[in-house]
Amino acid sequence: MKKFSKLMLMFAFVLLLVGCGNEKNNNDTPKDKDNNPVEKEKINMSNIQSKIEDLGITCEKSDAFYQMVGASEGFKLKSGETKVEIYKFDKSSDAYKNAEKSQKLTLSGLDSSFDAKVKNGYAYVIDNEFPKHDEVVKLLEQLN
Repeated sequence: MKKFSKLMLMFAFVLLLVGCGNEKNNNDTPKDKDNNPVEKEKINMSNIQSKIEDLGITCEKSDAFYQMVGASEGFKLKSGETKVEIYKFDKSSDAYKNAEKSQKLTLSGLDSSFDAKVKNGYAYVIDNEFPKHDEVVKLLEQLN
């Protein structure tokens, strides 16, 4: 009888494990009013400022000398005395390939470079003291 009880207990345990398998849960997918999945908005140069401001950060946009680093676009967002610089590159350009490899932006005409995070055709430089630094970095990592 003890063997039968142990066997039934093991069988129940196996059923429990199978029932709690790796089924993917789609509750994280945003839904519209009709319960249809909504595609997540891509973050790019045209909406990154508003996404940062949605975090409650007031920032002022100004020009950046993006041509000096070989980028096709770029700007600075200042919040108080801190800033983030964002650049968009042509992925096939030598400037981008070199920046991606070295994780540095090089100022053309000057023998100078500075650290940057470079990926997906974008580069950014952010002050450590920028408000909500980690949350802003998460947004910047989504540039695409």
